[in-house]
Amino acid sequence: MTALTDDKLGLLLARLLAAARSFAYVAERDSETGALTKFMVAQPERAQALLPLHLETTYGAAFQAAILPDDLQARHATFRQREGCFQNRFRCRDQRGMVHSIHEEASAEGNQVIGVLSILPAAETIVLPTTEPAPTSNPRLLRRRTSSIAAADIELALAQNQFTLAYQFQVIPAQHRLVSAEVFLRWRHPQQGLLFPAKFLSVAEEAGLMGAVGHWTATAAAAQQALWATADVHLPLALNLSTRQLLDPQFAQSLPDATLLLEFPESALTHPASLTPGLCALAKRGFQIGIDNAGLEPLDSALLTSLPLSYLKLARSLVQDLEAPESAQKAHRLLELGRACKLTIIADGVETPQQAQWLQKEGCQLQQGYLYSRPLAAEALDEILRSGSYHLPESGYKKAA
Repeated sequence: MTALTDDKLGLLLARLLAAARSFAYVAERDSETGALTKFMVAQPERAQALLPLHLETTYGAAFQAAILPDDLQARHATFRQREGCFQNRFRCRDQRGMVHSIHEEASAEGNQVIGVLSILPAAETIVLPTTEPAPTSNPRLLRRRTSSIAAADIELALAQNQFTLAYQFQVIPAQHRLVSAEVFLRWRHPQQGLLFPAKFLSVAEEAGLMGAVGHWTATAAAAQQALWATADVHLPLALNLSTRQLLDPQFAQSLPDATLLLEFPESALTHPASLTPGLCALAKRGFQIGIDNAGLEPLDSALLTSLPLSYLKLARSLVQDLEAPESAQKAHRLLELGRACKLTIIADGVETPQQAQWLQKEGCQLQQGYLYSRPLAAEALDEILRSGSYHLPESGYKKAA
């Protein structure tokens, strides 16, 4: 096996620090079958403590044998004739017979594979169907089975509390400090498992249900924040808003009393005058307001200072393409603009140490991305704090003095 590069090891270790229920592996793959061989787990004793398996030889062999057969075939298909970075979700059975859901992030180059396996907390666990569908190799049938979402399904999900939240932490790496967390909506569908917003929000939008979904999200986030507060954990939470919500004159009053950071997309600034009343109503209630996905288009300083803003979030696509001069220049301009307008800047989508270092040199200390944390269940916060990797915030975002 070829040696792992320092960059890959750095990324791997950073992710391990960010997710306490994760362990790393290296392996070789058969590009024709997708099967992984020479599967070696880092710190097998720790892995065994996290996920106890029947050990006849090595932990790596036991882990491969514990994957459910149907999921193993799907995992092989992912690794077959494919290179680059990708993710998997599959299930495995521990020595007590309990089934656990596993999230896998892997990078394949030639016959070498390096990956991180995370045992998913409750909010990210895939819900098994009550009746397992028969395996099929027909991709059209698979797409049909997993994409048929109707408005009535979303209404039922709201009524039966099938939605859940995950949280991606926003940190100041140099200080090892958690500052806040962005909230992500998930759907624990009883037949289709864990669904991400791309699968259902467009249906909710067409059916006029975004108001109800947004209200559920804000209410659930506030409830979790209140629960954390009982343990003396005070963490501001960031929610994404749609243009339709900002244009709703009743929206600001519908939000719960909570320490919320409310983000709207940069694309909404095409008609800023129409947004001003809604933004002012939110600011009057004390919410911090930011622009999401910023930096793709030139922003006017006069416009930014005329709005009740506290922060800008540097677009993920720019952060992940900082090696390109054009993206680096756009990011640099946004950082300068933010400082001139006395706005906090947060970089979204930070995935490599090189990106983090570039941003820190440019004065962008507040960062978010897979380098530090995946979207995690609320319970993962306790594990991260116990690990000592990060400390609690002293305050949320504030407009610079």
